[in-house]
Amino acid sequence: DGEVEAAQFQDSEDPEYEDFRTEATLQRRQQIECFNKAAEAHRQGRKDVASFYAQQ
Repeated sequence: DGEVEAAQFQDSEDPEYEDFRTEATLQRRQQIECFNKAAEAHRQGRKDVASFYAQQ
């Protein structure tokens, strides 16, 4: 049964799979954007702003 469930979970033809991949990609882009904003704020000495973005 575990193999069947894994096969269903990894079915790239499943529309839900594409939805999850798209959502994951968007989340990753937001993570990178926040990291970049945190790094820039840190360079500017704005530690409170850097901390805010680092925690997003």
